[in-house]
Amino acid sequence: STIVPNIAFPSRDEWERGEMNKDAGISIYTNGSKLDNRVDGCVFSAKLDTKTAFHLPDHCSVFQAKVTAIKDSLLVLASSVLTTGNIYRQPSGFEITKIS
Repeated sequence: STIVPNIAFPSRDEWERGEMNKDAGISIYTNGSKLDNRVDGCVFSAKLDTKTAFHLPDHCSVFQAKVTAIKDSLLVLASSVLTTGNIYRQPSGFEITKIS
């Protein structure tokens, strides 16, 4: 069967209250950032025992770091035995993107 993840964009208030969709599945958190010309990102999933971090060349943008983190999270999902999935992108100003 084909896996069709749910994708949601919770508001800042929903993130602060922890009111994201809590359906059964695997949660994956991603982040991409640029600080002092250093471009980094990460992917984390406790359920999949996944913790990865990466560094991109300093000329890259924060957008490229976020897209790379989301791409890496999709690779993690593709290699897992996932039956349902939810993908969340946090509003600006938050440190973590939730993908589950």
